[in-house]
Amino acid sequence: MGGYAQQVKGTITDIETGEVLPFTNVVLKNIADSSFISGVVTYISGVYELKYKPEQVTGKAILEFTCMGYRKVVKGPFKKSDIPTILDIKLAKIVNEVGPVLITAQKPKMQVQAGKTTVDIAGSSMSQGLSAADVLQRMPGVTLDNDGNITIKGKQGAMVMINDKPTYLSQAQVLALLRSTPSNNISEIEIITQPGAQFDASGTAGMINIKMKKAVRENLQGEIRAEAGHGRRYKGGIGAQISEKRKRFGYLASVDFRPVGNINAIPSARKYFIGNSFQEQQVNVFYDVEEYGYIGRGALTYDFSDYSSIQSQISYNYSSEFWRSNNTNKIYSDNTLISEVLTTDRNPDDKHNLTYAIGYQNRFDSSGKHLLKIDFDLAWYKQDSKQSLRNSFKPINGIQPEETGVEMYFSPRTLVLAPKIDYEHKLNNKNTILFGAKHVEVRNRNVTDQFTYTPTFFGLDSNGSNSYKYVERITALYGIYRYKYSEKLNFELGLRAEQWYTEGNQTLLNPAFAPLSFNRDKLQLFPNLSSSWKISDSKTLSVQYSRRVERPDYNSLIPYAFNVDPYSVWAGNPNLLPELSNNIELTYSLLEGALSLSANHFWAANKIAESTLIRLNDTSRFSRIAPINIASFRNTGLSINYYKELKKWYNFNLFTHFYTNHFQTSIRDNTFNNKRFSYTIQLTNNFNFGKGWKGDVFAMYQYFNSESLGYQKPWGMLNLSVRKNFAKDRGTLRLSANDVLVTQKFYWSETVVGMLNQGSYRGDFTNVMLSFTWRFGDEQKINLRDTDENLQRVGGK
Repeated sequence: MGGYAQQVKGTITDIETGEVLPFTNVVLKNIADSSFISGVVTYISGVYELKYKPEQVTGKAILEFTCMGYRKVVKGPFKKSDIPTILDIKLAKIVNEVGPVLITAQKPKMQVQAGKTTVDIAGSSMSQGLSAADVLQRMPGVTLDNDGNITIKGKQGAMVMINDKPTYLSQAQVLALLRSTPSNNISEIEIITQPGAQFDASGTAGMINIKMKKAVRENLQGEIRAEAGHGRRYKGGIGAQISEKRKRFGYLASVDFRPVGNINAIPSARKYFIGNSFQEQQVNVFYDVEEYGYIGRGALTYDFSDYSSIQSQISYNYSSEFWRSNNTNKIYSDNTLISEVLTTDRNPDDKHNLTYAIGYQNRFDSSGKHLLKIDFDLAWYKQDSKQSLRNSFKPINGIQPEETGVEMYFSPRTLVLAPKIDYEHKLNNKNTILFGAKHVEVRNRNVTDQFTYTPTFFGLDSNGSNSYKYVERITALYGIYRYKYSEKLNFELGLRAEQWYTEGNQTLLNPAFAPLSFNRDKLQLFPNLSSSWKISDSKTLSVQYSRRVERPDYNSLIPYAFNVDPYSVWAGNPNLLPELSNNIELTYSLLEGALSLSANHFWAANKIAESTLIRLNDTSRFSRIAPINIASFRNTGLSINYYKELKKWYNFNLFTHFYTNHFQTSIRDNTFNNKRFSYTIQLTNNFNFGKGWKGDVFAMYQYFNSESLGYQKPWGMLNLSVRKNFAKDRGTLRLSANDVLVTQKFYWSETVVGMLNQGSYRGDFTNVMLSFTWRFGDEQKINLRDTDENLQRVGGK
């Protein structure tokens, strides 16, 4: 016989949940010499069709079924005539598998592997009553500040992705999106410190990938949810979600409404010399913020066959904020008050964010050797903001100063288009190649109208009013080669090339000022390599290297100005350079995956510091807040992650990170050398009290941490929660108390050219929340298949 005359068919599922298992390996072997006869992987539906030539079977044969995270199943031995034609298999999960360390005990689950940590959110107490920003604060090695800066293991510069795709937003816009996204919608979060060449090169510290709950759920599924709480101000939200999968067609619809109030205190002090006179400027800012937002998501998927499918999703986020504050600004000269200003700040701010994604994938046949993915993404962002500042000066020495004010209307519009194609080909059991291409087009336009105010005049300020246009294009090609030397040793080599082109044009309303324009055009290469060695069943050693980039966004490059207070403005810096980084990471897991150690060394040139306060000149009390480049930045660290189940009712996860940050640069011929040792400790405790009662305790502590030209003082948090499942797990009530010790406070100190800038930030972190969730549907088993990643994409690799 020259063809495949026989075949074995069946479905592979999880023995506990009944969830189908796509891409499970099925191999037919001869027993005598373990020679390979035939092999396939299961389709998306979990079905396999293994075809073989009967003449290849010598004596007796066995069938092996293997899937990452599951125990291998071997069926047989079979005589040639007894090999079954239909064989369904159920696989059971194991504690750990080659590569990742999979903790499968009480939730939250955590997978730790070289360059990547995955935390299950849907099954933990974090799934209710929090925002996506709150959840990120609880991730191992991750911190998030009030400006939207995300730090991973002591390094800033993380890219935020949603369902494997970048958000294409600025830091402030990403922060607003995270704060308005309820944790109920999140399935899991990936912390990727060593992204491969298939990902965008942006993000020097790595990537945060937020995976939303999948729409692929068998039969009708849904839930309704509500939450309410209070800190300094009210918190709350209501939402609902429904999804269904019938044969080849699936859909999801979700909507959430979140009214939230916050009170933020931001006192600061600046100390500097003007000639022989010592001056100190004290600023007290106290913002009362009202916010509400809507989030709607919809997704459709259709399977043309067991090999190919198409998926699309649309997401719309709207948030409305109203900031109001009465701020005081005092200036002392040699301890004598020389100026006192009361500033009234009113700032209504509306944001719209719309994303649409469509993707097609095809495996061509049952061999699993070929995979083609084609994606197209669209993102649109709109903001309408009005800032109104009124400065009331108190009389000093009998002199009554003139009162002033500023009104600014800010209206940016951003459109992003991103087509992408990927292809994967398994040459044989040991060799696999991947390659792809992507193009990203970003177009931004903004008009800023500035009005000045005095007791006798209110009118348009032609010097401050402007309009700008910004265009950015990134065209990328990548290739990856994977080699599996043996069951214990494998390698990966990757190279990504990105052509970065950008241009900006700013025109001031005053015709006396010439238009400002700039452009960049640069080709950059980003190699990466990794290797993993399974020393024994309980020990694995991995090493990885990657080169990445952090490019300035359009808000950082265009020098439009915002008034922060009467004596300082924020403005962009068109001279900013991209930050290039190199990162080496070594990971060693042992004790059957319960303990993981990771050492890294990171070095970067032209580190981007987002907000540095610099005086305009040596005799002026006015300051400019702007992003600058730090010439050199190095980070060396050691991370330890330990999971332990002490009792059936109690387990914990301890994450610690010890590191040194070293910043070096020069400003106005002054050399800065900022080096400091620091550490982070995070402890997650999970309790199962029985009868549906569960509890969680999360604690973290951050020691003195250097950042750019200054440092932050120690801070921490302690969060408690308890929840009760009822009505056969259809309903859940959760009560949580966040920052119960009132220790989530941020204090910083920065020295720049003879000026000492110190301050603090205290947000509305201490609060109590009560959440309720009710699930309904034909069955309560939810199918969250990682292989259907394309379904929920909102931004792109």
